[in-house]
Amino acid sequence: MITIPIRPVARPSLGDVIRRSLQAYIADQRLSPGARLPSERELAAALEVGRPALREAMRELAALGVLTMRHGSGAYVASPQHPALTSITQLDSAERLKMLRQASAARSLVEVEVAGRAASLGVERLATAFATLDRVEMSGEAEKRRHRLDFTFEQSLSAAVGDPYLIELQRHAQRLFAEAWEASGVIPRPHEERHAQHLDIRDALIAGDVAEARRRMARHLELDVGLTAAPDRPQDKKSTEERHVDLDQAKPSGGGGRPRRAASGGGGSAGGDRT
Repeated sequence: MITIPIRPVARPSLGDVIRRSLQAYIADQRLSPGARLPSERELAAALEVGRPALREAMRELAALGVLTMRHGSGAYVASPQHPALTSITQLDSAERLKMLRQASAARSLVEVEVAGRAASLGVERLATAFATLDRVEMSGEAEKRRHRLDFTFEQSLSAAVGDPYLIELQRHAQRLFAEAWEASGVIPRPHEERHAQHLDIRDALIAGDVAEARRRMARHLELDVGLTAAPDRPQDKKSTEERHVDLDQAKPSGGGGRPRRAASGGGGSAGGDRT
């Protein structure tokens, strides 16, 4: 019998499924701390599971600080579960944009750390990452990526760093950012602008300047999201085209930086995909 060195697919236990369902319920209903959950009998019937399995899952959630169990009274919410981590599409426009800002800030923590570590590796270790920038421009990929999120450069940097934990954190941060971005409905900035910022980061990496690489990556990921309504139109009837992201176009300090491209038309920036 041939032994294949591969791990079997992990199957979630019933307890895991119940816990996630309860957390999603708390998030969907936007239950605040102190809110009482339905009775054990009602929850078991709704989930179509046995009460012992439900009871065990609720004990585990209590241990995690999500629920508080009161003998003879029932289960109460101890910590609210954020809707953005279950279904961001249920949020209204203002909440979606708030979550996009938060997702961008959280992602920045990871990407800035990746850039700082990458700057200490040397040019040879970063050759593959740099090649991704040239390949996009020379192969016609730029047009394909013009109106979509693209994490290729950032992912190639983390691959060069080689820290599996940082790579996993980056993957999750980018996934949550992408979900928040798609739900927000904002328009991506021009690919040319994003590419110019990637080249600025590359210059700092080539120079081996850790502080500058971190600073330029942070600037690349800065996001200030707003909604602009057309004249005489109700706030709740904005079209997708009216959503925009105001971005600071200032040139970064330090040598080797490229000037930021001025926004076209009317002095406003259209979009904001800091990828």
